[in-house]
Amino acid sequence: MKPDTSTDRPDITRSAAAFALVAVMLALGALYARTVHYPFLQGDDGFIVTQQPEVMQGLSWHGARWVFTHLHFGLWMPVTSLSHMLDVSLYGDWAGGHHLSSLLWHVLTVLAFYGAARALVGRRDAAIVAAALFALHPLRVESVAWVAGRKDLTAGFFFALALWAHARYANRPGTARYLAVLLAGALAMMGKTSAVVLPGVLLLLDLFPLGRYAARGGGFPSLARRAALLFAEKLPLTVFALAVTALAWRGEKIIAGLSTADGHSPLAGVLAAAVHYVHYLRLFFLPVGLSPTYIDAVSTDSVGVTAAKVAVFVLVCVAALALSRRMPWVTVGWVWFVGAMVPVIGFVKFGATPCADRFSYLPAMGLSVAVAWVLVDLPWGRAPRALLCVVLALALAVLSWGQVGIWKDTWSLFERKMQVYPNDAPTFSKAGEWLLQKGDVDGAIKCYRDALRIAPNSADDYYNLGSALMGRNGEEAAQWLEKATRLNPNDGPAWINLGCALMELKRPQDALRPLQEGVRLQPNDANARVNLGVALLRVEKREEARAVFEQALALDPLNAAAKANLQALR
Repeated sequence: MKPDTSTDRPDITRSAAAFALVAVMLALGALYARTVHYPFLQGDDGFIVTQQPEVMQGLSWHGARWVFTHLHFGLWMPVTSLSHMLDVSLYGDWAGGHHLSSLLWHVLTVLAFYGAARALVGRRDAAIVAAALFALHPLRVESVAWVAGRKDLTAGFFFALALWAHARYANRPGTARYLAVLLAGALAMMGKTSAVVLPGVLLLLDLFPLGRYAARGGGFPSLARRAALLFAEKLPLTVFALAVTALAWRGEKIIAGLSTADGHSPLAGVLAAAVHYVHYLRLFFLPVGLSPTYIDAVSTDSVGVTAAKVAVFVLVCVAALALSRRMPWVTVGWVWFVGAMVPVIGFVKFGATPCADRFSYLPAMGLSVAVAWVLVDLPWGRAPRALLCVVLALALAVLSWGQVGIWKDTWSLFERKMQVYPNDAPTFSKAGEWLLQKGDVDGAIKCYRDALRIAPNSADDYYNLGSALMGRNGEEAAQWLEKATRLNPNDGPAWINLGCALMELKRPQDALRPLQEGVRLQPNDANARVNLGVALLRVEKREEARAVFEQALALDPLNAAAKANLQALR
């Protein structure tokens, strides 16, 4: 591929570009302003911010040392960790301030990306359209509206700065400009591990549009020498990327385990990656049906559907490469997207999340530039092209508006996933657990019933439903708990709760066996022995009850119920 050196293509004026960029910034403000009223969400917001003592101390020298020498939630992300500490220093535990900072980070990333696109593409119109597509797309919402998504924003900002700095360096090499590339690149990788793809993206951009592989004299030897020099130029960033990857590998093994996709063969990993690429491609061009988390299609699709998705991925790759001469930005954008997705695409599995909107933050930059170039190069007049771009940006903004609302609280996220996956029993079960923690027993019972309607052979859901019904409907509680023990005879808590439910029904004799089985399976549970002791008392087995209460006290000397029952026996 050779760079496009034509100068007769239409472009927009500087004032029009400035106006369009300001419009994009105002649109971002309107989209995300309401997030200042959003709380921290259950899960990663706590693990990364509110439950992390070092972060909640705010900025300090101790904190600065800690972020560089420790893994934060299994990740080495010192720049992101420092940004959270700064937020705590500024806003304390006010979630709205943290959300405001995330919006500002996204705004800065969009501006840096516009600067990079302008320097690389050479046209203001294409750069503006690329920045608008990237900024307003619904796939960005998770990274911006979720405090724990900050790592995408910090990495994205410095990644875009590195692209911009590299374009300037390629145009006029110099030590200061080269060091700027290295610094921005290192900071991007210290924001999030997925930025380790930066050296590869820079080498791709050296091919097109920067045309740095071309050398005087031509021929393969000259090309090979030039390629070797360009690779050597990226060597410091490559070494740093390998070090960051090694830290990520270590952290993942500590918190969740790491394997090729789902522990299967490398071939299965390749197939999973192809399926996931099609998933992200569909969401980029048709961003509807977005979910806070996704069920892995690899495990649910039929063989035929999987084969069709792999075929689509292969065909898109072939088509993108075939357009390398006529539409080189399509080829570059696609290769950029494919390469930048590698750390999160599923061949090497980091964590339990197969796909997430936030994973597309860096890869979407490449697709945004490719699509923008196609739009501004349509064989129409300037006004129709501009109108199409405005309509597209407005459509993305409308979709993003709805998506931002989904992130208003934890329950809204559960509702959204249950809407997207109405036949996914684990989603309903987890929603029930969350509602139960919040004290909404009726809501939890409804979710557990829905989970069992979808998957009627889940011992865990029988246990959950039966436990939630205790104190409300003892007969039904005992019914579901009995089914749980039948499906999973080794579930100690289910046996214990079954015994307690029978005690509620004033059937202590029937409760003895379940409680004895629960004590056998949970030998270190003092409360289980207390419950058994109470049942023994009610069937007039006082000495056996006394022995059981004494065992409970031996396990837990401060157990008040065991003490009270022993006192009553004296």
